[in-house]
Amino acid sequence: MLAFAVGPLDVVDSEPLRPSDVRDRAVPFRAVATKGKGEQLRFAIDTTEPLVNYLENYFAFEYPYRKLDLIASPAYGTGAMENAGAIVYGDAAILLPGNAPAERRQRFVSLHAHELAHQWFGDLVTPKWWDDAWLNESFASWMGNKAAHAQWPEYQLDVISLVQALAAMSVDSRVAARQIRQPIDRNRDIISAFDAITYLKGGGVLSMFESYLGEHSFRDGLRTHMRRFPHSVADVEDFMASLAEGSGRPDVVPAFRSFLDRPGVPLVDAQLNCDGDGATLSVSQSRYLPIGSTGDSAQTWQLPLCVRLGEGDGVGKQCMLLTDAEAVMSLSSGACPDFVMPNADGAGYYRFALDEGGWRRLMSGIDRLNQKEALVVADSLSAAYQADRLETAALVDGIRVLAASPYSLVATASARDLVRFRDSLASPENRDAVLGLMREVYGPRLDQLDAMAAAPDDVERALFRTKLVKLLALEAEEPALRVELTEQAARYIRFGAEDAVGLDDSAVDPALIGIALAVGVQERGAPFVETLIDRLFASSDAKFRADAVVALGATDDPRVGDRVRELLLDDRLRGREITQLAFALAGRPSQRSATLDWYQANEPAFTGRISSFAHRFLPRLAAGFCTLEERDDVQAFFTPLARTLQGVERSLAEVLEGIELCAALRDARGADVDAYFSAT
Repeated sequence: MLAFAVGPLDVVDSEPLRPSDVRDRAVPFRAVATKGKGEQLRFAIDTTEPLVNYLENYFAFEYPYRKLDLIASPAYGTGAMENAGAIVYGDAAILLPGNAPAERRQRFVSLHAHELAHQWFGDLVTPKWWDDAWLNESFASWMGNKAAHAQWPEYQLDVISLVQALAAMSVDSRVAARQIRQPIDRNRDIISAFDAITYLKGGGVLSMFESYLGEHSFRDGLRTHMRRFPHSVADVEDFMASLAEGSGRPDVVPAFRSFLDRPGVPLVDAQLNCDGDGATLSVSQSRYLPIGSTGDSAQTWQLPLCVRLGEGDGVGKQCMLLTDAEAVMSLSSGACPDFVMPNADGAGYYRFALDEGGWRRLMSGIDRLNQKEALVVADSLSAAYQADRLETAALVDGIRVLAASPYSLVATASARDLVRFRDSLASPENRDAVLGLMREVYGPRLDQLDAMAAAPDDVERALFRTKLVKLLALEAEEPALRVELTEQAARYIRFGAEDAVGLDDSAVDPALIGIALAVGVQERGAPFVETLIDRLFASSDAKFRADAVVALGATDDPRVGDRVRELLLDDRLRGREITQLAFALAGRPSQRSATLDWYQANEPAFTGRISSFAHRFLPRLAAGFCTLEERDDVQAFFTPLARTLQGVERSLAEVLEGIELCAALRDARGADVDAYFSAT
């Protein structure tokens, strides 16, 4: 594969990458951007050598190519492509001004490490066929965050890897989910291999087996693979042989294969038994299925299972390989623990279920869990509710406990459950009560954060604050905060200022620009929207354009929505901005039906404007619907498209199932949710 950068460019010649512990030569190194933007490549340049050195040391194999170029492209949005020695990044990802907020820097170092990891997994050793795309993307996702975390732990990318794996479980819990290693028999199915299962589930499964084998043993398996297949191709059998040889653990292969060759999320049911003879934990495994699923739960894996046990003032840990549907673990301490958390360190790619008493004891001991463990508690609690195994009151009680966590990612982990209450389960008359609960659990956290003195380089605080402001302003609709952000947004785009041009960068915290613009669109309506459109098309700043596009899609006004939808066929929108706007509009319950109607009326023109790579996402315009009638309409429209557009068939199946599951959950829980919020 060849890659060229052509045009009026800034070519930033950096110092060569210096010889390293495993490389005795310097590597010529440059970064390239469109004319006038080269100075924004400094962060990318500065972060490159530490990552290359880490990857070389990890693989014990030098950077494989004669030079390294980083190319910033206006056409790539926030994505990237790992061409050997000439990696292409979207402007919005790689061009970072000196005041770029922590969230953008965090996102870039993760992406940058991912693409650099591809120079080994993907470029140096290439899969033989598309069914092993996971050997590219799963490994780059896992290794990228691992390498970046080793250099900049303040970004918590080790925890972000877990958050991503948990996100994949939402897709993987559907019957329509594909396997990590899915057979590819048709050209049109290739595109489907590049999804959350490959990238995020694959990364989570790799983390699990690294934990099971031990970091050094797992690393030795990967080093063996690099030595066996440099500048060559390899498939899953080759990789398994490398892992078995390098780690000295051939017994791991059947367990690993059980996660590659079957879809779904394992569910571990755990029951604590204490009597005079000691304590045991009865465990069983099955496939996790939410209420309304038509799947078969009778599925097993060879599952590395580790449990966290509350013992006195501390915690213990005990592990086993669960190979059968049921097993009994004799607890080595002999004493009855205060609680059981069946996924120690959050290392396992599985969910767990407890009885009512087990959940109560676990939530009372939540402060003794580490951050990853608390995150999997949040996920399994939500999953239990969606499987009709937990009452609404118990879920809300758990959300309150989690929102008070000292860990920022844990504190906001249950926001999705509250949004589900608001948009799908509660009736319109209880919407305000749900918003009130959101403000109650997250408002004090923002107040506490703002009242604390903090160092200017406190990355975790900065990331937490941005997340809280977004939740409170856009999801909880907190009035005072929205007034403040609306005023900032108006100053930022110079709204109402006669003959004003450009932006006032001093008006708003750079981390909050997108949030403020979205609130401004909702609060100021059509006049604000017209000014924002003018600023959008006058700007060449990729990040501002992305923020503006998503903000325009945040409108709830029907007439403004019609105006914004006109932009979807406007030639001044470029590349991924088109799909960003469409999905932002479809993500608003108030705009979803109108946006899908618009697409049906303009399908050939709109489909022709976007990349063929994005065609597979089109059914997701309907992903938020929640009735069977809507499901039937979606199926009727998209089924003919699935015959001609690559990747639409699988994506449509996932969306249709998602609508069915939402309808089933509403039928099962709607009355209970309304009763709960009516009483508050």
